[in-house]
Amino acid sequence: MGPKLEIITHENDTKALVRRLYPQTTENDLRYALGYAKVTNGIQWEQIIKDARYATESNTVLENVLIAQIQVPHFMIRFGKDAKEMDADELEQFKSALKSVYLAINRGDIPESMRGGIFLSANEPFLNVQTSLTIQNVFGTTITLNNRTVLFNKYSSVNQKVYETSYDLIAAKAGYLALSPDEEIMVLDPFEISPDKLELYCFVFPLAYGRDSFMDKLFRCFSGNSKLEECTSCESVHEIMAGKQFKRVLLRRGFPPERGHDGKLVFDIDIDYKPVESCDGKVDFKNINRFKEISKGTIVARRIPAVLSRPGLNVLGEIIPVEDVKENKISYGKNILEEDRDGEICYIAEETGILVYRNNFIEIEPDLHISGDVGVQTGNIKYSRNVTVHGNVCSGFRIECGGNLTIQDGVEDGVELVCTGNLNIAKGLFGERSKVTVSGSARIGFIQNSYLRVKGDLIVREYIYQSEVYCGGRLLVEGYGIDNTERGCVIGGKVCSIKSMEFHSAGSIAALTTLFCGMDPEIVAKIDEISTAISVLKKRIAGMQNKIGYNLSDKKSIEMLRHLPEEKKLEVAEELKELKKMIETNRQLEDSLVLLRKRAFAEDCDELSIIVKKHLIPQLLVIFRNLKRRIYESYYSVSVKVEHGEISLVTTASK
Repeated sequence: MGPKLEIITHENDTKALVRRLYPQTTENDLRYALGYAKVTNGIQWEQIIKDARYATESNTVLENVLIAQIQVPHFMIRFGKDAKEMDADELEQFKSALKSVYLAINRGDIPESMRGGIFLSANEPFLNVQTSLTIQNVFGTTITLNNRTVLFNKYSSVNQKVYETSYDLIAAKAGYLALSPDEEIMVLDPFEISPDKLELYCFVFPLAYGRDSFMDKLFRCFSGNSKLEECTSCESVHEIMAGKQFKRVLLRRGFPPERGHDGKLVFDIDIDYKPVESCDGKVDFKNINRFKEISKGTIVARRIPAVLSRPGLNVLGEIIPVEDVKENKISYGKNILEEDRDGEICYIAEETGILVYRNNFIEIEPDLHISGDVGVQTGNIKYSRNVTVHGNVCSGFRIECGGNLTIQDGVEDGVELVCTGNLNIAKGLFGERSKVTVSGSARIGFIQNSYLRVKGDLIVREYIYQSEVYCGGRLLVEGYGIDNTERGCVIGGKVCSIKSMEFHSAGSIAALTTLFCGMDPEIVAKIDEISTAISVLKKRIAGMQNKIGYNLSDKKSIEMLRHLPEEKKLEVAEELKELKKMIETNRQLEDSLVLLRKRAFAEDCDELSIIVKKHLIPQLLVIFRNLKRRIYESYYSVSVKVEHGEISLVTTASK
């Protein structure tokens, strides 16, 4: 019999050890020691026999050799009706799997392969921990173990239900069971919504538990709002789960709000006007084109209707509001036609006129009315129809009018007026640099230091002073306000009329007044100029023909030209080209000469007269075509006419 064996116990008598195992110890020694210590439960007999043989063979004393042990379960885990006890190793594996789920969902750390995950339904108990455990120790005595170690820290997504000797952990919501690095056990939502709530993702794991619950929740997700875009089917999720891999899957997609377009009003013409600044810093206030002439049929503006906004819809089924669009409407008045063309509302001019645009209102005025002066606020005026100026025409500005022109005040120095219709100036025309051309008739308050050419009749209410006036019709100066025997209503300058003239009075002792009746001296001067040019041109043509030596109207000369050498042909061709050009120019001059002669003289001067109703004051120079007479004496109420080839004065009334 070997040395006496001592048996000691640990861990609430759930573990028995032999303090020293000697080389001489036999199996009987071990049985005696166990019986003596009354150890009957959890004996590790095969292992202690192996240890005893090792001590004998190695002649070694072994210390604290395990001879008996009771396995103490750590906790009970339940999934549905199943239950399974876990030891320490299994617990660590369980925790590792749950941490993988946490890292995959929260950090995107995806392992190459994953063990089956756990999907819990809401309010489903998933873990039971025994706080008081009753077992038998190595002596076969029943004992109770209390104050078990806390295995997990509970997160808010996990509820706890406490019993007398245990507690349950319960899922507060449906989701994946996970464990954070801080040992917090939690339930993670299987779905993730993008920050803008327009995309719904699902974390798909291979599941060891809860597959049916997961698919049920997934199905309910798919059966939601049918307006959302479905990006992944249930079948695709099944395939992913079968692949034993984790994947973040886009399930559904909403749509963002789309703001439409406000209605647009597009002008097809330039409605802005502003002075133009040149490169040297000067500002042109004359050519600002403030008044827009619109031709009939022109599209003035187009209204592009608003495109309605579309509210968005997020994956929660919530409407995402969007700002309403605005229609940019416009009102219109006379001479504007509204017409729909290919979805655009067009505003078309029904008549030629001036565009009026104010306060989102448009219309076409047939006549142009300028409320104040023509000056820096308006710039120069050009319009093909009637123009009315309710003020003055300021110095340096120009009006070109295709209809009648009415000026309710006066015309300052340096103004140019071109009027295709009739002209009416309520006050007067003043200025040495002013130039007025009228294709119709004219009625003017007074004319002073100005140039005026009127194709039709001319009526002057007050006087003509030191001006050049050319009238293609009858000329009448009424002389209102003139009551002076030393000064008439026509003083100085040149006053011309193709037809008869009638004056209140004429002449002045201070200036020579020249009256042309039945002729236009300015056109006569042009006739003389053109006649001289024709004479010179004919001499050049004759000289060129003599130089060439060929008569182009002679067939023999033309035949001779055809047989000339090429170099000579080219030389003659250039000369002929120049000759042809001169002949054409001569023809044009002769045609214009015929037209000018018709305009320059009256058809019958004997029918013309210059009537002065009151005082005729010398000196006057009166010209009827090629007849002239200077008047050195004063007369009262006379008629000046051509009789028997001479200019005569006939008194028509006594003072």
